[in-house]
Amino acid sequence: MHRLPLILSTALSFFTLAPASAQNPPTLPADPAQASQSAQPNPAQPLPSIAEKTRGMKPYTGFFNFWWEERTGKIWLEIAKMDTEVLYQASLPAGLGSNDIGLDRGLLGPGAIVKFSHIGNKVLMIQPNFAYRAITDNPAEKKAVEQSFAQSTLWGFVAEAQSGNVVLVDATAFLLSDMMQIAVRLKISRQGDYISTGRAARFTWRGRRTSC
Repeated sequence: MHRLPLILSTALSFFTLAPASAQNPPTLPADPAQASQSAQPNPAQPLPSIAEKTRGMKPYTGFFNFWWEERTGKIWLEIAKMDTEVLYQASLPAGLGSNDIGLDRGLLGPGAIVKFSHIGNKVLMIQPNFAYRAITDNPAEKKAVEQSFAQSTLWGFVAEAQSGNVVLVDATAFLLSDMMQIAVRLKISRQGDYISTGRAARFTWRGRRTSC
């Protein structure tokens, strides 16, 4: 039995995972990349090292390391495992307190197998399309099927710092987005409209590294 390393946080979890059966993509807010485009680094200037960029920040180590910047309220994510498939899972760290609405503590949202791809100054979070796969040892056939059916780009990050093959991105907008579609469920339940990210901030981090 394989033991899979993972990191758990209040907003998402990453597991190392081999290709699995087809799954529905998680619902993310429209145009997610635009939230991270406001302060893109100048492509003509070399990126600072991760040590330089994170000076004074609080580190959290795990399967994916991240940094907390108290002054700005930002969460910086280190991505070292490019083009490696991992399991993305969103969940609720705290409940609403209403059985009728069903937004309970620990509620799991839709999961997806994803990978990060570094292209230029972008790091894309991509969900491969496992609904169509070539069951063969022929790499050309596998490539043909992969190119014939669209993949999903769930989020676009901007590379802000780099040390070797490890890239640092600002993951704040991603983590504060409504991954669980809470606003939709509250509106359907006639509990009001909640769409402002200006009132969103990090929940107390309880991230840890474990194995299962």
